[in-house]
Amino acid sequence: MSELIKRRPSLPLLAAVWAGILAGGHFRPGLSLALALAGGLACGLPLAGSRRSVMLVLVPCVFLAGVMRSPGPGGAAGPTCDRIPVVLRLELPFLTGQCRESVRAKVLEVRAGDPRLAGRYVVLRGLDLAGRRGQRRLLIAGTFYAPQPARNPMAHDSGAGQRRAGVAGSVRVREVLEEMRSPADGLLAAMRGAVRGLIAGLADERARGVIEAMLLGDRTDLPPDVKSVMLRAGAYHVLAISGLHVGILVFMVSILATILRLGRIFRAVVGLAIVVFYIIFTGMRPSAMRAGTLFLVLGLARLFQYKVDYPNAVCLAGAALLFAVPGLAWDLGFRLSFGAVFGMTLFIPLLVAAPSGPASVARRASGYVQTGLAAALAAQLLTVPFLVWSFGRVSIVAGLSNLVILPVMSLALTAGIEGAVLAGVLPALGSVFMRSASVLIAVAIAAAERLGAWGGAMVYAGRPHAAKVCLYYAAVLWLGLGGTRIGRRSRLALLLAAFALMLVRAPGPGDGRGRLEVTFLYVGNGDACVMELPDGRTVLIDTGPASADYDAARAVVLPFLALRGIGTLDMLIVTHPHNDHYGGIPALVETIRVGEILVATLDGEGRYVEDLDTARDRGVPVNVVRAGEKLAMGEVTLEVLHPGSPGGPGLDVSALPGEREDPNAWSMVIRATLNEHSLLMTGDLTPAVQESLVARETNLKCDVLKVPHHGHPGETSEAFARAVSADLAVISCGAKYFDMPDTATTALLERAGSRVLSTRADGAVRVVTDGRSMSVSTVLGGAQNASY
Repeated sequence: MSELIKRRPSLPLLAAVWAGILAGGHFRPGLSLALALAGGLACGLPLAGSRRSVMLVLVPCVFLAGVMRSPGPGGAAGPTCDRIPVVLRLELPFLTGQCRESVRAKVLEVRAGDPRLAGRYVVLRGLDLAGRRGQRRLLIAGTFYAPQPARNPMAHDSGAGQRRAGVAGSVRVREVLEEMRSPADGLLAAMRGAVRGLIAGLADERARGVIEAMLLGDRTDLPPDVKSVMLRAGAYHVLAISGLHVGILVFMVSILATILRLGRIFRAVVGLAIVVFYIIFTGMRPSAMRAGTLFLVLGLARLFQYKVDYPNAVCLAGAALLFAVPGLAWDLGFRLSFGAVFGMTLFIPLLVAAPSGPASVARRASGYVQTGLAAALAAQLLTVPFLVWSFGRVSIVAGLSNLVILPVMSLALTAGIEGAVLAGVLPALGSVFMRSASVLIAVAIAAAERLGAWGGAMVYAGRPHAAKVCLYYAAVLWLGLGGTRIGRRSRLALLLAAFALMLVRAPGPGDGRGRLEVTFLYVGNGDACVMELPDGRTVLIDTGPASADYDAARAVVLPFLALRGIGTLDMLIVTHPHNDHYGGIPALVETIRVGEILVATLDGEGRYVEDLDTARDRGVPVNVVRAGEKLAMGEVTLEVLHPGSPGGPGLDVSALPGEREDPNAWSMVIRATLNEHSLLMTGDLTPAVQESLVARETNLKCDVLKVPHHGHPGETSEAFARAVSADLAVISCGAKYFDMPDTATTALLERAGSRVLSTRADGAVRVVTDGRSMSVSTVLGGAQNASY
């Protein structure tokens, strides 16, 4: 330990400030202070005469300072209503306008609404600052939305994160009543506008989104398919403002300084000023702030001609940045950025041998490949636990893709920066550089598509156990910070073994086979139900809605599957052609492997037909099923009860007056049975069809009913509810309508003997059965761990 402290003194200081901020955000400050003082006395006093005593006393003090800087658990109290109309006077942070999706602002005055919002921060949505010329203060009218708890299993609790950062909630801006401009904001807004103008002139839509993300830090227009491609190839980090961007900028400044023969001090000052300007210009992203702070530390060290130890410099930069902006401790982007850079500075010297012998083209090429692969591995060694914990998946072709894609994207970024510099001076020449960047980005995307097309490129490891993460970090950090007697090859083998074990999904208490696990996800106003079968196969019934602002498959379904370690959908069932049930088809088929799609009809609105064609183009078979068909999937049987076909079993919808043209009437009804327990999925089945099925004496009995049409008023027949006689009725609905689920529908189901849960009030509902007993749990509400 003493040797480690001697070699890396910044590391325990960084760990202390980080732990102090996190502890202050989880526990009462008084308890954290007591722990810090007790730890300092216990460790420091007995070792007062040793060299370590200074560090062992300093670390608890730094921990204490971190606690004091932390905003504390939950932040200040705010409005408790879900939504309220407000009129607010706001102060925007310095130099906003780079992001057209959301802006964080401080509330100066509450003209209308809850007065407790005064002095708090809110996130503005629906306010496009790109077309404005740098206003600093606004008077706006809109609707305030309080932070909502996570309603899906393992989902990120954005509400808790906002409270820790002092954010009261979000405001959907309806109208800007007044504005006050700032000359500095106006100048940079004009510069960003000039850059956007050059980007808008590019013909390639995908390149436009990528360049905007790389130069301006705005990923609003980044096409979803490009994001998926880059994620699969492990190259998504090049789209974020990070050390790559700062490094290229510093390199360009160094070349210019060399040409102009600037002195060492003047070169350092100019380089620092340009980097600071660039970080502010791109919106002060966490990863960019980390890169800029590291450059500041390195620049000062070189200015005073100190010997630079890079891991120490990274830790010192991280500690300084956390002291300045404690909220970064909770930011995943900062953690990933810091972990990647620290891993590279720590492990590359340990994994790459120093060159020996005469230099040659072959030796240089071999050295480049070795260094590139080592850099990719080193970056992932410390970030892979964060990735699998937060997303459940990680790309294992990142090393190869970075060797190919990173040089191309570096050239593209260089051309883009040159184009941005010339945008306001020589726009014609700047446009040439932008078109060059566009061509290079197209090449990089094509390479990413090739590399990510391999079926095993993305590993779905699921969320690991916390103990596994701790053991992994202990082993990896020991190999990096200790273990000095371990040879290079042995160290590499042990690191690769640890990395591979991190990606192996060990069955947990909830992963036992022999059970049917059904999760009714909260997707807003729509349906999505994941069925994990006893034999390991997975069935998804409906996908949730998709629109320009929200895609439930990308936002909810795919993250849930990844965190469960599911990278393949054996079957996707779409009950009927309404967007809130089929909208996520494109996102699913382009992201994970889908075995087949079952539908009740091939006809429907234009988007439905197009989405099915998209699935076929990707090799996914689309099959129509009718009443009477049974699908045996191991111990589980899926039985189609509706719709029927003319002259065949089941109900022919075309024979019902007024129902033939209603897509809801054609909703597929499926019963899933495991031994003695069954679930009935009904889509948006209409009351007329429900009663017709009852009149035909169709066997509708089940233990769990997915209530038709989201519990809308008058959409559930009382005769149907009695015929089903379910122990549990689940209503999938969102917050679009205040009266959902309908109280009359809930009362009707309760009279029929069903316990009613809704995804809006209770969060996602999870049903687990082995065919003999059944347990039900919810993310929210009071229906947790009920047994039947």
